[in-house]
Amino acid sequence: MLAYCLFALTLVAGVFAGEPHLELEPAFTMRAGIEPGITTGPVHKGYTITFVNSPNGTIVSAPDAKTTINATILGGDDLIHIDPQGGNFRLDVRGVAKYIPPPSLPPRNQTSIFKFGYTGVAIPSEEMTKALTRQPDSKTTEFGNIQTHHTFETPVAATDLAGLSNDQFMGMGRILVNPDRSVTVEYVVSRVVIVK
Repeated sequence: MLAYCLFALTLVAGVFAGEPHLELEPAFTMRAGIEPGITTGPVHKGYTITFVNSPNGTIVSAPDAKTTINATILGGDDLIHIDPQGGNFRLDVRGVAKYIPPPSLPPRNQTSIFKFGYTGVAIPSEEMTKALTRQPDSKTTEFGNIQTHHTFETPVAATDLAGLSNDQFMGMGRILVNPDRSVTVEYVVSRVVIVK
């Protein structure tokens, strides 16, 4: 939350000063299914490590986004470091996804496998804990407790995805509790734009 507050202050200060500043432009929504975490317990450095597998999901661009994408997540994982004091989650996610270009693109564009990742901070709440531990009374959480920075590595041949590798992305997330009680993390992600 602090990162977003500082980012917002930077935006406002730049606008009022008439100087170049940063703005956020809707880019994509990422939804990733997650399995129950596997926890090590405290390690020598003081924090706790939890491994979370993500077997499926989607990455879908926002309307009028600079880079158009509709990709399927093939797999990923999150190596979470839990702070010894305060209990904040330090996220470190890596995965691979498959992109099939729409028929409207030239034939040279082909199915591509690319790497995605994000880091961030999740501030746990009672609702989030219930959702992650699959409690019977758990429900979908609100946005606001998870902030992320997203990165991509796309194939050189996938020129229509180049924007993912070259731009900067910030997101906010929440936990979705699905009707079958499975759990999905959802991120609404924006591209950082320099306005001169």
